[in-house]
Amino acid sequence: MCLVNHFCKDRCRAVGNKRLLLHHLRAAYDREQLAHWVPRSYDLAKAQDRDLFIVDFAESAAEALATRAADGTRVSRDALQLAVRVLNYNNLSNADKSKQRLDSRKAAEELTKHLSLEASSIVDDPADEELCTRAYWCIQQRGADPARQLQISALQNLWFVKKCDVECGEGIIVDWRLPELLQSAENFAWHAVAQKYVEKPLAPDGRKMDLRIWMLVLSWMPMQAFLWSEPYARLATKSFNLKLGGIKDPLVHLTNRCQQLKGESGDADPDTCAEVKPETHSPGQEPHCWTMQRLLAWMQGPGQFEEHTWDEEVWPRLVTMARQVLHALEAIPGSKPARGVQSFELVGLDVLLDQELKPWFLEANCSPDLCGDADPALFESVSGCLQGALGLVKRARDERSSDWLPPPSEVDASTDGVSLPGVSGWRLIRNQGRPTLSGRAQ
Repeated sequence: MCLVNHFCKDRCRAVGNKRLLLHHLRAAYDREQLAHWVPRSYDLAKAQDRDLFIVDFAESAAEALATRAADGTRVSRDALQLAVRVLNYNNLSNADKSKQRLDSRKAAEELTKHLSLEASSIVDDPADEELCTRAYWCIQQRGADPARQLQISALQNLWFVKKCDVECGEGIIVDWRLPELLQSAENFAWHAVAQKYVEKPLAPDGRKMDLRIWMLVLSWMPMQAFLWSEPYARLATKSFNLKLGGIKDPLVHLTNRCQQLKGESGDADPDTCAEVKPETHSPGQEPHCWTMQRLLAWMQGPGQFEEHTWDEEVWPRLVTMARQVLHALEAIPGSKPARGVQSFELVGLDVLLDQELKPWFLEANCSPDLCGDADPALFESVSGCLQGALGLVKRARDERSSDWLPPPSEVDASTDGVSLPGVSGWRLIRNQGRPTLSGRAQ
C-alpha cells in the first residue's frame, strides 16, 4: 500500500488556506463560541465581512482610547466623546441609529490619530472627569461581552492582515491604521483575512512567543487524530513592545522561524535586525526556538509558574483546542483515495498563549517546517516527533481494523489525550470509530 502525506486537495486547502479555514470554523461554531479561543477574524474578500471589520476596527479603537482615559491617561475630549459615541452606538434603537448615523470608517480613522503612544502626552483639550467616568463604564459593560475579547487588548489597536494562501510568515501585515490595512488587503487582491492582534502575549525573556503543535490525522472519515505532547516555542528575535515606530518589524511581532532566520542571516532589513542576548539561549539551541524542556525551565524559573501548570492547565486546554479544530474539519467533503493508497496529514497548529496562559488559535499549516536545518536540540525533538508519526502511520496501514485504538468514549473522556502502549509522545485525541464500509479510511 502506498502512503501519501496529504488528503485530497479540497481538504488540504481547507486547512492551509486562511479564508477557507475561517469559514469552516464559522460553520462549526457561532460567534460567541469562537470568541473564547480564536481572535476575531474577517474574510476581506467578502464585502459584508469587510464592512464588519471596519465596524469592529472602529469599536476596538474606541475601546483602546476609552481604556486609556479610564486608567487616568490624558486624552482629547473630542476624541473621547467620539469613542463613547462609537461604544454606545450598538445600544441605540434602529430609529435612533437612523437619526444619529455613524460613519465607522471615518470614526476609525479619527480615533486612530489619537492612538499614538508617543502623542498621548500632547493633549491641548483633555477630557474632563465626568467624560472619563462615562468611558470607564462603557469599558466595564463591554468587558462582560466575551465576543469583544478585551482580555487580549492593551492600549493600542493592532490588527493583522494575512494573505490567505502563503505560509512561513510571508504576506503578513501588522498595523494600527485602517487605510494601511485595507490597502494591504487590496494589494493581495482581497485574498486576505484580518485578525485581531493579541496585544498581551506571554513573553518569555521579554519576547513574543507562540507554539508550534504537531497534529497527525490518520483518517478523515472517520476522524482519527493524534497530538504531539512536546510542542516547541517560537520566539521573536527582538523584545516585545507596542511602539508604533517598530510596528513593521517582523523580528518583534512575528514568531515564524523562517522570518527570524532571515533576520539572523541578514536577509531582512538591517535596520530591523538585532542580536539576541547570550543569556537567552544555550549552546546547541536556536535562540528563537525553544524545546519543551527549555520552555518548562523558563516557566518554573523566571516565569514563576507552578511546576504542575503545564500538565494540569495548559496542555488540557491545548487538547481541547485541537479537538475543536478537528470538529470544524470533519465536515469537509473529500474523494476517497485510490485503491492501494492510504493518506495521512501532518498539520502544524500555531497557537499563542496570552499572559494568563490562555491559548488562542492563530492558523494551521499543511506543509509545516520540519526543521531539517535546526540546531541539535530542536532537530532531535522534531525528529522524535516525525519518527513516532511514521510509526503510527505504518501501524494504521498494517492493522485491518481500528481495534488497536481505544474506543471513542475513552478518548473523548480524556482531558489530555490517550497514550498508547509503545507509542512515545503522541496522544490520541480523536477517534470516531471504525473506517467506512469500503474498508478504506477517507
